[in-house]
Amino acid sequence: MDFSEGITPEDIQVFLEEADEQIQLLEDDLVKLERAERSDELLQEIFRAAHTLKGSSATLGHQKMAELTHAMENAFDQLRRGAIEVTTELMDVLLKALDALSDMKEDLRAGVETGVDVDEIVADITEAIRLSAVAADAETASSTPLRTTEAGKSVDETAQMQAAAAQSQHLESVRSSLPGNALHLAVAIDQECPMPSVRAFQVVDLLASVGEIAHSVPSLDDIEAGNVDYSLEAYVITDKSASEIEELVQQISDLIEVRVASIADEEAASAGDLDEPPESGSNEGSAQPAPTDTGSADSGGSQVDGSHHAKSRQPRRGFASISTTVRVDVSKLDTLMNLVAELVIDRAHLAQIVKELESRFEGSDISEALDRTSLNVGRVTSELQDEIMKIRMLPIDNVFRRFPRMIRDLSQELGREVDLVIEGQDTELDRSVIEEIGDPLIHLLRNAVGHGIEPPEERVKAGKPRRGLVQLRAYHQENTIVIEVEDDGRGIDVDRVRTRAVDRGIISADAAARISDREAVNLIFASGLSTAQQVDAVAGRGVGMDIVRTNIERLNGSISVETRKGKGTRFVVKLPLTLAIIRAQLVSVGGRIYAVPISSVQINLREPESKITTVKGQETYLYGDRVLPIIRLSEVFGVESTPAEDGRLLIVVVRSSDEQVGLVVDKLMGQQEIVIKNLGGVLGDIRGLSGVTILGDGRLALIIDVPSLVRSVSTREYAV
Repeated sequence: MDFSEGITPEDIQVFLEEADEQIQLLEDDLVKLERAERSDELLQEIFRAAHTLKGSSATLGHQKMAELTHAMENAFDQLRRGAIEVTTELMDVLLKALDALSDMKEDLRAGVETGVDVDEIVADITEAIRLSAVAADAETASSTPLRTTEAGKSVDETAQMQAAAAQSQHLESVRSSLPGNALHLAVAIDQECPMPSVRAFQVVDLLASVGEIAHSVPSLDDIEAGNVDYSLEAYVITDKSASEIEELVQQISDLIEVRVASIADEEAASAGDLDEPPESGSNEGSAQPAPTDTGSADSGGSQVDGSHHAKSRQPRRGFASISTTVRVDVSKLDTLMNLVAELVIDRAHLAQIVKELESRFEGSDISEALDRTSLNVGRVTSELQDEIMKIRMLPIDNVFRRFPRMIRDLSQELGREVDLVIEGQDTELDRSVIEEIGDPLIHLLRNAVGHGIEPPEERVKAGKPRRGLVQLRAYHQENTIVIEVEDDGRGIDVDRVRTRAVDRGIISADAAARISDREAVNLIFASGLSTAQQVDAVAGRGVGMDIVRTNIERLNGSISVETRKGKGTRFVVKLPLTLAIIRAQLVSVGGRIYAVPISSVQINLREPESKITTVKGQETYLYGDRVLPIIRLSEVFGVESTPAEDGRLLIVVVRSSDEQVGLVVDKLMGQQEIVIKNLGGVLGDIRGLSGVTILGDGRLALIIDVPSLVRSVSTREYAV
């Protein structure tokens, strides 16, 4: 793949990161634009994103991306000027072009030559623009007579002259407000450069890194928006010399002339020129006025305004003299998290050592000193852990923002009219959870449109709005994040679920008749069950909801469903904020230590054995007003339990979704923060276990998989 001269792998990586952001921004804004959210600000943001992507791809030397984004930019410019209108056909073509850009971006990331046919897509965009053109408006605009002033000049020419005069006066005001060692930079960009705005941006970005930009022509706003010709002037306050700045700027390609001088030197040269008589044929009015010429009362006011303007412009995003953010490779964050996890283990180990020394050398100076050191190490480790966790936290909008486009395409494919409402996009959770939750949410949303939302005609007959509503929301609840997917569609037919479950052999007819509607609805999570009338691209194969539940439970989360026939369905997903370090209740069973995630623990009970009764082969305990199924962990894991001396059972009540069970254990060992180590690569998936952790004394503790144990109550399938 050919690139511009001097392009490094680091440059390509920076381009890919920027392309990810700009393409996603374009997709989000195009979906908003199609939903009649048209505004000048939105169109300007779309145009700027396309222009930025065009410039960076041209700088990189990726001609196909530059050509395609140039065609898209043309469409966005005409939308911005009102020359064409938003149509479904135009949006289809532009979104197709975005998909092509994504494909080319991923090909570049993989280091392979792209096979995207850009010419065909450009031709489609051109045709869509032609069909969407507002010919009447164009004719009206072109036929409007040009008004002139009394002096015979056009209004446009007069306005340009006035603007030039104002600009000249403002420049003098800026110059007079700057110290004498401030530098004046003038740059000429090669006329053959395809993207002069990119070069101008590189220049001002460089200047901002070495000093404070007081003023520039074009303005910083125009440079950011891409409104740049082939020249640039800037005034910068810096401690570097003119020669140093000139040498730095000359390293930027496509610059054919770079001149840098201090304001004091320019004023001295200007004063020297004024002392000399003008040469024959020269224009006396073209000389720069001396600083004393701007000392009138009016000019003084302009000087104050100019100084204030220069200072107020400095904090603009993208031109700060000192950057407050850095890009960090996620692998480095993972390494930091692993190191912090090791520190957490060693912190617990150190606390264990301190306890042993105190028991042996109680009151000694060395044990007290070690205790103080241990407390300090524990405090610093906790603070470091908190900071690393904050760095790893990302807004869930990183997942949510891809769904509007998906719902838009799917609703068109299925002939539905659907509005997607998203709430809680700023809710944050760990990056590891973000990476895993996307696929389950995609399936839930596709089901909401494919299974839930009815065709428009059916909704109208049922007295509903023609357009269906799908809501996606996220919020924090204690130490978990809750994600809800809700639709106002037809709901789940519970009787149909029962019938399908019996037909597929998932449950017997007698059992289906006995279970409640809430229990019957949960059968949709069984493998092989589907209530779809026919198999299509969205549903009907019976492979989906069971995988959704499996993936969510793999994240130590849970999923529940609520439905009303004819009214709609709501899925509620609960997830931990992080998968790396959690707080757990340690318990002992048969001399072995197990960890129960504290987020699942409801209460600890100690009850006599006589209160345990057996109902249809399942041990139960009457807990409040409900019957609590009992699971003896000694039976689950095949170990010999050590009964309590008083004959009472120790029961840890745990919850998963809306279900509760009681886990019978031998002892409680206290609470502790634990580092989760996955067992999947070593032993495979084991029912009842989700991982392992290392305790402070070096022993291993298996982590209880609460959701699978709760589910095993109905199946009686325990791991051994």
